[in-house]
Amino acid sequence: MKKNIYSYILYLCLALIFSACTMIDINQASTYASKRQYHYSLLQLDSYLKKGNEVDPKVLQKYEQFWNEGNRYYDAIIQQMGIADLKQISLAKERKLLMHRHFASLPETIKSKLSSNIYTPMNITKLQKEAVDSYISLGDLIGNSSYSKRLHQNYAYEKAMKYSPNPSLDLQQKWNFSKNNLERNIYVRWNGYTDSFFQNILVTKIQNLLIDSDLFILGRSQNAQIYFDVDIENYQFSNNPASLKTETKYKEISVSYQEEKIKVPYQELTFTKKWYLSYILRYQLVDKNGNIIFSGYKPCKNQEEKIWKQFVVLDSRYPLNLPRNEQEPQGKMEEEFITDSFISSLKEIQFKLNKLSNY
Repeated sequence: MKKNIYSYILYLCLALIFSACTMIDINQASTYASKRQYHYSLLQLDSYLKKGNEVDPKVLQKYEQFWNEGNRYYDAIIQQMGIADLKQISLAKERKLLMHRHFASLPETIKSKLSSNIYTPMNITKLQKEAVDSYISLGDLIGNSSYSKRLHQNYAYEKAMKYSPNPSLDLQQKWNFSKNNLERNIYVRWNGYTDSFFQNILVTKIQNLLIDSDLFILGRSQNAQIYFDVDIENYQFSNNPASLKTETKYKEISVSYQEEKIKVPYQELTFTKKWYLSYILRYQLVDKNGNIIFSGYKPCKNQEEKIWKQFVVLDSRYPLNLPRNEQEPQGKMEEEFITDSFISSLKEIQFKLNKLSNY
């Protein structure tokens, strides 16, 4: 009897956990749908639809809802040909293709459980062709008169290649030309303050950021196609010896030969050490033709203060129970101190790189 009760409790707990997980995924799918990312909504529910015949009705209901909403939303954009931005139309065609690919991958047993009011699935080959043609047209329209356009043209042709089962020779040539015409080899040029330790730290941080963006490959100055210029102005760094402040204090103690307590003097020594770094950072990303892609100006600073105390007995006749003397605390290592001054600048540069590559 007890075994049956335990089994029932375990089954109930597992059912509650599964139900909670299902609701989490449904909520996440709803979040994607609120952002008009319906292809992600369907993927979020994928695992529940392909694991067997028993499917939670709530999952089916949500899948059907997102399927219909997504198709209507993307159709509305596509039908604005000549009015809507071609980039948005191409994106809508791509996402509609992804939705229909996902629907086509569903088991027939799942499809049969959906209502008859769903948006009619379309031919995948037709949708692929529409997406490919749209991205080719977008790439042609963008042109290559600036780095940003060359980058986005390459993205467009790359998308067309991705969704084309058998790319035409014309598309392959356009894609190869856009790749070869896009500046990739980058070199960081340094101006201004010339301390090698400081320079190496900042240049390394910038290089790592540029590599992580997947836009560039580090090159030498001789073969660079694009430059990231750094200029440091008004550099100030102070690391002075600790300052000392003394204060005489008194502590009351009892002695055996006196009825009243006596005040015994001692000195409290307060040490303060400060580090301070400030400079102005100017930077710019420059293409092979000398055109500025983006630039920035950022005042940078970092400061740190350490305080510690020590105590000196002034009258050795009386033993005092004073606090333990503190040792001088270690400040940040110089590299960490410099890096901290540069964190906000790195975030700003990363934001601009993300915006540049955002397609």
